[in-house]
Amino acid sequence: ADHGVVEGYDFREGMLVRGRYVFLQHPVNGLNEFIDYYAAVKESLTAVYGQPLDDRTIWENDLYEPLPDYWGIAVQIGHLRYAATWKTPQGTLSIELTGNHHSRLAIEYRSNDFAEPLQTA
Repeated sequence: ADHGVVEGYDFREGMLVRGRYVFLQHPVNGLNEFIDYYAAVKESLTAVYGQPLDDRTIWENDLYEPLPDYWGIAVQIGHLRYAATWKTPQGTLSIELTGNHHSRLAIEYRSNDFAEPLQTA
């Protein structure tokens, strides 16, 4: 969708224990583009894994809260972020939409065998 991505994988003893896929750019097709991407990924994961264990919309600054057409700007400047997490028998799936002069949509898988604690941006 006209966006570059960064992806990384951590294998231990031949098994995937962590994977991360990140979109990191300014919106190309509209202010709320990354919110729409987040919603689509969340809907897909919910269809497969059920309702998320944790599902948050966090306003760090509510300046744009009454203006839904500008929520994408709120994400870009760090005023708004979204996060959801699913637990599976094998591990944890999470998605997070954050920003700091750009939007960043991250999708991450962590195996139960991955010992390091989750960190949020």
